[in-house]
Amino acid sequence: MNMLSSPMTWDNSAPWNFDVEGNETLAFINIDTPIIRVEAGPGTGKTFGLIRRVQRIVHPDGLNVDGSEVLVVAFNRVIARELKGSILKRLEGLSSKSEPVIRTIHSLCLRVLGDDIRLIMDHERTLMLFDVRVIYPELIKEYKDLHELAQALRDHEAGHRLHPKLWHAAQEWMARHDCRSINEMPSLVTDHLRGGDFQDVRFSHVVIDEFQDLTYTERELLFRMLRETGSLVVLGDTRQSIYAFRGNIRDGFAKLEQHPLVINRTIVDFPNYHNRRCPRAIVEAANNLMSLSSSRPMSAASDAAASLHIVTWSTPTAEARGMARTLRDSVRRHPDQRHLVLVTRRALGFMLQDELTTLDPAIAVHVVFSESILERWPAREAFLLFCLLADPDPATWRSWFGYQVPPARSAKPTFRPSNRNASGYVLLLDAEDDRITEESVRRLVMEPRSKSRGQGGTNIWDRAHRYITLKNALGGDVESATSVIETVFDSQWWKDTQTLTREDKLDLRILKNAALGLLAEIADSDDRMNESETDLRKVARNLRQQIATREPFVIADKIDVPIYTLYGSKGLTADHVFVLGVCDEAIPGEYDDSYPGTEAEFIAEQRRLMYVTITRSRRSLVISRPLKVKVGEARRLGLARRRTSGNWMELKMSQYMRSILSWLPDAVDGESWQGIE
Repeated sequence: MNMLSSPMTWDNSAPWNFDVEGNETLAFINIDTPIIRVEAGPGTGKTFGLIRRVQRIVHPDGLNVDGSEVLVVAFNRVIARELKGSILKRLEGLSSKSEPVIRTIHSLCLRVLGDDIRLIMDHERTLMLFDVRVIYPELIKEYKDLHELAQALRDHEAGHRLHPKLWHAAQEWMARHDCRSINEMPSLVTDHLRGGDFQDVRFSHVVIDEFQDLTYTERELLFRMLRETGSLVVLGDTRQSIYAFRGNIRDGFAKLEQHPLVINRTIVDFPNYHNRRCPRAIVEAANNLMSLSSSRPMSAASDAAASLHIVTWSTPTAEARGMARTLRDSVRRHPDQRHLVLVTRRALGFMLQDELTTLDPAIAVHVVFSESILERWPAREAFLLFCLLADPDPATWRSWFGYQVPPARSAKPTFRPSNRNASGYVLLLDAEDDRITEESVRRLVMEPRSKSRGQGGTNIWDRAHRYITLKNALGGDVESATSVIETVFDSQWWKDTQTLTREDKLDLRILKNAALGLLAEIADSDDRMNESETDLRKVARNLRQQIATREPFVIADKIDVPIYTLYGSKGLTADHVFVLGVCDEAIPGEYDDSYPGTEAEFIAEQRRLMYVTITRSRRSLVISRPLKVKVGEARRLGLARRRTSGNWMELKMSQYMRSILSWLPDAVDGESWQGIE
C-alpha cells in the first residue's frame, strides 16, 4: 500500500519536521502504521528521515516512547556510531530515558548473550574445517573440497539449507575451543527467544536500515524482537545488495510480505526515488548502470555542478603517485570539504597512503578497513603472538599451530602448510585433554624435533619453538600494556626474523594503532581495570571481535583522507570521491568457486557494487586505473589473469564503465591531467 497517492499536511513547527524537504520524507517521519517499508536509493535522505522519525517517537511532544523501547539496527559499527551521534544531537535537553538502543545486529546479539563471548575469526574458521575433516573423514566424501564445505556451513548458519552433520561437527569443535561463530549469533538468540528466554529483550519500535543485506536468520531475529503490538520500519534498496558471501537475501526486501512473521499484516510503502546527494550526471549514469533493476529509476534533486573525470596511468605505482598529488592539492584547496578514496584492492590503498604521507605528512590519511588485515603472514603472526601474550585462549593456540615458517629462499614462500597441520594438531589436542597451555608448549619443545607426531607434526614443533623464541626475545623490555603493543606490532622488532614488504609494515602499523586506540578507550571507561595484564586481555578480545565482525578500523577523530575498499563504502558520502584501480581485472575481477552463487550472479553483484561506489559523491567523482601491471604485481594485487606481453599484463577498462561512459568525459592521461577544480 502506497500512502503518498493523496496530498498530506504536517505540523512544520514540530522539531522533527524542521527543515525537512519532500512529501515522501515527511510522510515517513510522521505516519504511524504497524509495518513501513521504505525503498530508498543512495542519496535520497533515508538516513535523515530515519533520524527524524526516531526523534518524533521518543520526543515528549511526539509519541513520548521511552528510548529503551526503540531499537535501531545499523549495518556496521561506524554507521551505528554516526547514527547515534546524530540522533542524540536531535534529543539534546531531553531526559536520558530518551536514548534509543542503536546497534549492529552482531553487537545486539552480544549485548543479549553477553559481551564476553569469544567469536571465531575467519582464519580460525578455515582451520576448524580442516580439523573436522580429520575428525570426521566422512565429510570429505560428502563435500568435494574445502570451499564446498565452507559454503555448506554458511548456508546452514544463514538458514538457507540445512547441513546438520557438518553443523554439529563445527559446534563440537567450537565447544572444545571455547568460541562461537559470529554467523551463528542471530540464530542462537532466535532459538533462545523461541524457547522462552530473553522475553524482556523486546521493543515497541524496531527500525532496520539496509534491510536487503540481512540473512534469513538475522531477519527472523529482528522480527521476533518486535512486540506483537509494535511498529516495524525497514529501509533498503535491492540495487545496493552486495553481500552474497554473508548469505543475505537479495529479494527479501521486495518480498517482505511473504515472511511468515509478517504475513497477512498490512505493509505501507514510502518509496523515495529523489537523489538529493549526487549531481544529475551521476544519477543518470547510475540509473543506466542498473537499468535491469525492477526498482524505479532515481530522479536528480541536486543542482550541484558535477566535476567528473576518467584518468589513466601507466602502472599502479604511477597511479598511486599521481593520485596522491591530486589529493594533496584538493585537501589544501578545500580543507573543510570531505574527501573519500575507494580502492578495488587493499594494496592500492597502502600504496596511495605511502605516497600521500611522503608528499605531505601534515595530511591525516588512513586506510580504514579491517577486512583481510591478517591476509599477509607478518601481520597475522604478530597478531597471534599479541593474543597469546594477552589472552592465550584455545582458538589462538590452534591458529599458532596451523602454519609454518615461510621458506626464506622459496620463489613463492607460503605460510600455509597442507591441511594446516590438522592431523598433528588433533593428536596434540587429544594428548593435552583439549587444554593447550604455554607449559605444554614448553614440554613439546623439550622433545626431539624428529619425534613422530602425525602429519604436520614437524611444523607443530617448529611453531612451538618459534613461540618460545619470540617470548624470550621480548624478555623484560615490556613493562606496560602500551609497551607490549608498541613492541609486538613494531616492524623493526620483526626485521631480524622476517622480510617485510611495504604492505606488511602498513598492516602492522594499522594493528598497532587500532590496539592503542582500544587501550585508550579502556583507560577512559568507567569500568577500567588497573592491572596492565587485564587491560591487554580486554584489548585482545576487542581487537579480535572488531576483525571478526569486519568492522572498519577508525584510528583518528579527524581524517583528511580516509581510504576504504569498495565493499566498505556502504553508508559513506563525501564532496570529492576518488576511485582507484577500476580495471576489469579488479571489478568484476575473477570468479571462483568460493563465491556462493553462479558466475552470472557474481557479475551482477559486482555491478551493484559499482553502483554503490559511484553514488557516494556530492560533487567530484574521479575514476582512475592503471593501463598495465607487472605479472608478479598482478598476482600480488589479486587481479584476474589476462593476456601478457613479456613481464607485463595489459589492464582493460572495467566492463561496467561502458554503461556510464555517456555521462562521463573521455579518459585523459594522468600525467597531463590538471586534477579536479
